[in-house]
Order: sequence, then C-alpha cells, then structure tokens
Amino acid sequence: MKKEYPLNKNIKNHLLLGIILCLWVFVFLFFAEPFDIHKFTTTEKLIFLPVYGVIQGICYCLPIWYQNKFKNSIWRVKNELIFIVLMIIFGFGINFLFYKNIVAYNEPDTYEYYHYFKWIYAPALAIILPFIIIGRYVMGKFFENEIKTDKKKIIIKGKGKYDLITLHMDELVFIHSSDNYVDIFFTEKNILKKKNT
Repeated sequence: MKKEYPLNKNIKNHLLLGIILCLWVFVFLFFAEPFDIHKFTTTEKLIFLPVYGVIQGICYCLPIWYQNKFKNSIWRVKNELIFIVLMIIFGFGINFLFYKNIVAYNEPDTYEYYHYFKWIYAPALAIILPFIIIGRYVMGKFFENEIKTDKKKIIIKGKGKYDLITLHMDELVFIHSSDNYVDIFFTEKNILKKKNT
C-alpha cells in the first residue's frame, strides 16, 4: 500500500483519457448491447448510450481533485486505490440517478440500489475498470520515463532567440569559453562536433 505507483501528473492527459473512456463506453454499449440494451429502440440507444458514456467520462474526471493534491508528492498504491474507489462511488451514484429518473422513469419493476449495482453496475465495472487501470498505469509509466529523459538533458542558450542546443548529458564532451562566445564540443552518433554560441 505504501509502494510508489506511477502517476501522470498532467491533467490534460487525464481529461483526454476521460474523453476516450466516454467514447469507448458508448461504442461498447451500442454494439455489444449488454444489460437489456437490446430492448432499446435505435433512437433510445442514440439518446441514452452517449449519456452513459459522458457520465463515465465525468466520473473518471471528478476524483482528479484528489489526485491533484499529490502533484508535488509521491503517489502511492493506496492513493491509486482511493482514486478508483472515489470514481466507482461517483459513477454508481450518477448512473443510478440517470437510470432511475430518466431511462426507467415511470417504468414498473425497475432496479433498486442493490440490484442495480449487482446486475448492471458491477458487470459494467468488470469491463470498464481494466481499461482505466491499464490506461492510468501506462500513462504514469510514460510520464515517469519522460521526466527521467528530461533530467538527463542540458540546454545551452546563446544570445539569439534560436541560438540554442539541447544535448543529453552523455553527449557533452566539454565547453570552452572565449572572449564573447562559447565553443561546445559534443558527440553525435559517435562523431565529435563543435558549435559556437
């Protein structure tokens, strides 16, 4: 639980994952037709199923406020589990309200909380949750690798706006200073090169 867990701290990437999740949920529900969706008319599918997708996308984005509290500290497995639980709670509540007040409004014999969770929401989670967990983990690993790569880079700027060179630390050989310029010696594909700035 106290073990570090990879986290992408860029909120834009999480919003993008929320949009992808929204589209994926809609497409899955429309074509697979689980949970009695085959009883819907095509018009009802085109009205209700995009809303279910949007709800899931929003429910993924809602706990980002919790995640954002840790942007300057270490994200741990327990934090990831809390994020997932918050997402599930928001998702269940909003999905149930949408089902009860819009999809099945004035319908006889609708699901109550327990049955809706057991027969609709839990099976949907079994399909959606692996996508979310894998997506977050891959994004976190990618973000960690980017940070490690960026830390090994050095940027040397000259006087001009476009007078700069970006090198990995292991490519830099040495820097020689003269009157009003600097000679930078570096390797590129194992060939020694020189640049003046």
